Amino acid sequence: EANLPSDEKKELLMLFETLRHPNIVSYRHFIQTAETLYIVMNRCLGPDLVDHMQASGDLSMSSVRDFARQILLAVSAVHKHGMMHRDLKPENFRFRDPSATFLQLLDFGSAKPSNDL
Repeated sequence: EANLPSDEKKELLMLFETLRHPNIVSYRHFIQTAETLYIVMNRCLGPDLVDHMQASGDLSMSSVRDFARQILLAVSAVHKHGMMHRDLKPENFRFRDPSATFLQLLDFGSAKPSNDL
């Protein structure tokens, strides 16, 4: 859900429609009510990063490096695309499937376009 002025909603939608990256959940479509824009994205079937870390216990250094790399790639792609996510936290990174190897950034409810990045 994004409560934004009309021009920001349009800009955000245009950005979402073209944002494609393997570490970012894919945009499907949007639903707009009188005052709210809902962004519908693909579903990730794996656990979020917090649940995975709690279930796995100690992570190997290799896993930590791989997860950090995927997180940085996702954030970099969002910024290069002229957007700010504005709610980065481990709960907003979810594994695409139960194999828990491929992280995707989701929950763009606080996202805003940015011309400053």
